[in-house]
Amino acid sequence: MFWDNGLVYPLGTSIGSPLPGWFYFFVLDVACVLISLIKRNTLFAAFLALETAFGAPMELSERVFDLRQKLTVFHHVGVTDGDGFMAPRLRFAHLVPRDSYQGSIADGFACAALGNKLKHHKFLFVDSDETLVEVLGFSDCKNWFVALLGVWTHYSSTRHYKFYSGLKGKKVRVLGTLEELVDFAYFQIHYVHNQAYLFGRLVKKGLTSHVLTHKLHARLAPALETYGDRTNKTPDPP
Repeated sequence: MFWDNGLVYPLGTSIGSPLPGWFYFFVLDVACVLISLIKRNTLFAAFLALETAFGAPMELSERVFDLRQKLTVFHHVGVTDGDGFMAPRLRFAHLVPRDSYQGSIADGFACAALGNKLKHHKFLFVDSDETLVEVLGFSDCKNWFVALLGVWTHYSSTRHYKFYSGLKGKKVRVLGTLEELVDFAYFQIHYVHNQAYLFGRLVKKGLTSHVLTHKLHARLAPALETYGDRTNKTPDPP
């Protein structure tokens, strides 16, 4: 579906199937973040042979691989309110690859789900005339996520962003602007799940300085000022 790197989706397009596996996008409570950048048709074989030079996924776990070889930035913070899988949680990740490893991400992304089985995120891709600059995302690991891909386009010598959002049981959406992505994350965090306090804890742990993090922080600032980093109050919907 996504192997044709010339494929372009219009804004608002729904992508993929509504599987709950999308919501292991950045992190599981049973493991540290495991995101792999994969090559075509080498998904499972390469996962079992991390040191294979061609087609090996980028295993982003400091327990098994030296991240400095493939990333210049790997920033991940997460907070959980309580114990167990159903405990409220919020995660943020910011990845910047080394330019020398761009070939490893030409055909898509995957992450490790339960049992270390790789989950291919087909909605995330880099076109043949693009170079990946960065990947950012927020997720509660169960119900929703947002993702931003920054890419450099060679023919126009410009950088642009790709925006995605997902809800459990729904198809992944391609968004048109950063504001739409921020609005989606804000609504999920503040109104749907009443978890602005978790975002406040992420801020205390440290988010990277990025237009996405600054805009979302600004939107949630009134809630953080009112409720702090913990609240049992339910705000009125907008």
